[in-house]
Amino acid sequence: MSCTLHVAWDERLASYDFGAGHPMAPVRVELTIELARAFGVFARAGVTVERPAPATDVQLQMVHLQRYIAAVRLAGGPEPDPSVLDFGLGTEDDPVFTGMHDASALVAGATLAAARAVWTGAARHGEHRGRPASRDARERERFLRV
Repeated sequence: MSCTLHVAWDERLASYDFGAGHPMAPVRVELTIELARAFGVFARAGVTVERPAPATDVQLQMVHLQRYIAAVRLAGGPEPDPSVLDFGLGTEDDPVFTGMHDASALVAGATLAAARAVWTGAARHGEHRGRPASRDARERERFLRV
């Protein structure tokens, strides 16, 4: 099989904002994409770039409990409830921001799109450049990030 790459990319993947000084600044993602464009990576034979769809709640529930998904949605609202701290959200390490659920669902959707391309044989490699993947899962969500 020749080398093929599916890149799940959308400018919205860099739309999150953890606040000034947080190490996961969107500029890191933007610079990575600019560098790939400058080197012609996206124009190479065998490379496809497609805009991913956000993950649905059903897809998110394959990894996260519904109450965690609800907490992320609540955390990204206009006035986050203090209960989101129960999930480790709203801390210095994992600050909340407006639109947090939408941004997280898009990152998860990009992960799914890249994995699907590899799983189906559409590409040998899959990639996306959103915020680094969440470390949490159903039983560990309280202590880990979005």
